[in-house]
Amino acid sequence: MKPETNVLAHFLPFDENKVYEDLTEMTKIHLPSLLQNVEFRFLSEKIYSYIGNMLLAVNPYKHLDMPVPGYDHPIGMYDKEVRRYYASLQGNTRQQGVRSHVFVVADNAYRNLSAEHQNQSVVISGESGAGKTKSAREVLCYIVEVASGMYKNKGGSIEGGKRAESLVGKITMNNVIFEAFGNAKTLRNDNSSRFGKYLELCFDSSGETVEGAQVQTYLLEKSRVTFQSKGERSFHVFYMMLAGLQDKSTRRSLRLREMKEYKFLGGEQGTFEAEDAYEGNLSEAEQWNMLQTAICEMGMAEDLLAIFRILSFILLLGNLEFEDEVQSGTPWARVTSSSRQFLEDAAHVVQCGSAELEEALTIKKEDSMFGRVPLNSSQAANNRDSLAKLVYCELFSWLRENVNMELVRENEQDAASSASSSLSIGLLDIFGFESFSFYDKHQKCWMSANSLEQLCINFANESLQVLFNKKVLEADKKLYESEFEGNDMPDVQLDQESLLALRWIETTFSKLADFCREAERRDEYDKMGKEFIDRRFFPTSNSFVITHYADDVEYCIDHMIEKNIDKGHVFLRMLFSTPVRAGKLADKVTSSPSVRSKLQTVAGTFKRQLRKGLIPTLEDTHMHFVRCVKPNDHKRSLMFERAKVAGQLSSNGVVQAVKLAQ
Repeated sequence: MKPETNVLAHFLPFDENKVYEDLTEMTKIHLPSLLQNVEFRFLSEKIYSYIGNMLLAVNPYKHLDMPVPGYDHPIGMYDKEVRRYYASLQGNTRQQGVRSHVFVVADNAYRNLSAEHQNQSVVISGESGAGKTKSAREVLCYIVEVASGMYKNKGGSIEGGKRAESLVGKITMNNVIFEAFGNAKTLRNDNSSRFGKYLELCFDSSGETVEGAQVQTYLLEKSRVTFQSKGERSFHVFYMMLAGLQDKSTRRSLRLREMKEYKFLGGEQGTFEAEDAYEGNLSEAEQWNMLQTAICEMGMAEDLLAIFRILSFILLLGNLEFEDEVQSGTPWARVTSSSRQFLEDAAHVVQCGSAELEEALTIKKEDSMFGRVPLNSSQAANNRDSLAKLVYCELFSWLRENVNMELVRENEQDAASSASSSLSIGLLDIFGFESFSFYDKHQKCWMSANSLEQLCINFANESLQVLFNKKVLEADKKLYESEFEGNDMPDVQLDQESLLALRWIETTFSKLADFCREAERRDEYDKMGKEFIDRRFFPTSNSFVITHYADDVEYCIDHMIEKNIDKGHVFLRMLFSTPVRAGKLADKVTSSPSVRSKLQTVAGTFKRQLRKGLIPTLEDTHMHFVRCVKPNDHKRSLMFERAKVAGQLSSNGVVQAVKLAQ
């Protein structure tokens, strides 16, 4: 039920008794006035607002209708009739009386593609639960359907409709796969994306007809495979498999156990429930069935068992424990007798000998005169974790490559023409700024829950904020100089805080890499962690603070050194040396160039992907922005928590964007 006007009157901005659809039209720009305007619109079931060319979207947590010209009754906000209406405007979507909508952003991107002959991108950001995935899905559907010719006339194009339906169906299936393997329960969201996804719609040379799609993934949080904070889970797919795979024969062959028996899932103290993990409140078993269907429809039916084997193998690895046996004064690691059954089962799953697997985990092969060097128990445990993370990461990459093969054009003629086509619209759905804390009952105070993962995520968001400011400034400069011919736009300095934060993070990454190399050499992770923090001269013994554009964030160094080490496992090919052992999937995994012996760091790889991949890709496009806002932490419809939203308006750079656009 909509609130009455008199109830909302005291929320109105003070400058005028008016609610603004475009926040840049407000005369008084400060956080309280912006908050009031957004709240009034939200409680009136108007979830979208403009900030110049940027769109602000507040998650309503309910189905909403909207009036559409030509209909005597409200229409669902994302129904085809609404898409048809916005498409019929032929780009005149910002005229008086047309409601703000995510379809307007999609329409602008599509029409600019053919008009400018420049690649477009839509950057959708916001914290977990803010509605990024929904926004991305609606932008995608609108562009594909409009490009297919469905809305050129009343009847639409039957052929175009089938083509659009086919492509959208495939992309929906790929979303099911990526959510299973890339999403997890966090402290804030039961279905949080733990990777960034850039979906690229490929067009013909005219920029009018969509012919296929490709998916790029960034920054998978693979440390989650072996470690999760209290109250969080590993990736959904592990829980789906354990709950949904019911065939007794298959379970026996995969040596599956109860969830609480796996240490990589937290063991007895693990978190196994996630009420809102799946759309439609599906159970783990129901979602598992949907995942299997998606994998088969995306051309990987023959690889289902291979995928099951690799997932089971990873879980079994986590239960291996090591002890030292001194030989000639040197500690040699070996698998403990209490965990030897897990060794046997893991070897069975990948069809190799248990002695072969144990040797792979406890012996280090050096390219030197020393040949094979024994590892101690601590080093062997790190080797085990490294292998588990690498195998999962390569499985994720393999899935992406196979999904892309299904998303390309369906006939050879189209495939050949794709080489000459350089036009595309990209949709970036990436995790938002993160800052976590928890209440420690023993110390009776709030403690930081931010670690390496949050440091990397916030590095990405800081970089995107700088790019956002740059793009907005460039657009405003063109507008200013066109309106005030002969006058240069005054210099505006917006990035000082962000640039300083980026320098701090890059320095931290560099120091972390140095300490990781030393820690790996000395195998003294705890001591190296203390030295790392001491040398940075921060006031507390286990944390440091970085001032971001959004907020000051305290990062805890506990486990940061171990998390950052990303050493490729030189025995991976030995473990999966033939296709018969784990299907052709294993052969693909082991042929990956990322299977290496040289020490890599998670932060270094993260930075490389961002600076040499994602950011340059976005810089070459005309960027459109959607800032998603989570109105409350309870997923209650039309509930607006001011403090919650105020924090996001600040961290999303909304206040800054409004001032800039003015």
